[in-house]
Amino acid sequence: MMKQAFFKKADIILAVVLLIIAAAGLMAFRAPGDTGTYAVITVDGKEMDRVDLSADQSRIIETTYGTNTVTIKDGCAFVSESDCPGQDCVRMDKISGTGQMIVCLPHHLTVVIEGAGEGPDAVIK
Repeated sequence: MMKQAFFKKADIILAVVLLIIAAAGLMAFRAPGDTGTYAVITVDGKEMDRVDLSADQSRIIETTYGTNTVTIKDGCAFVSESDCPGQDCVRMDKISGTGQMIVCLPHHLTVVIEGAGEGPDAVIK
C-alpha cells in the first residue's frame, strides 16, 4: 500500500498565495503617507510649522505675542527659549510620544506630537 502525501501541491500553492496577500496588506498600511513622527507647532490654532523628530534642529517662532524657540534633539521636542514672563513652557518636560503637548499660554503656542506611532490612551501620574 502506497503512503499518501500529507500536503498536496494545491495546499502549498494556497499557503504561499495567502502569505503574499498578508505581506502586501501589511505593507499597504505602512507605505503610503508619512511614517515619521512630527512636532506640530501652532499659534492661535494655526499651524506654523511641522518639524520631523528624526533630525536635530531648532525653530524660532516669532508672533505678535512674543518669541519661542522649539528645539528637536534626540527624537524629543522642547521649548528651549521663550520671552514669556512665566517660563512654564521652558520648564516643561521634553515630549516625544504621539499626543503629548507643550503649551505656552502667553504666546498662544502649542507643540503637539503627531505621527505613525500610537500613544497611550491615558497617562496617570
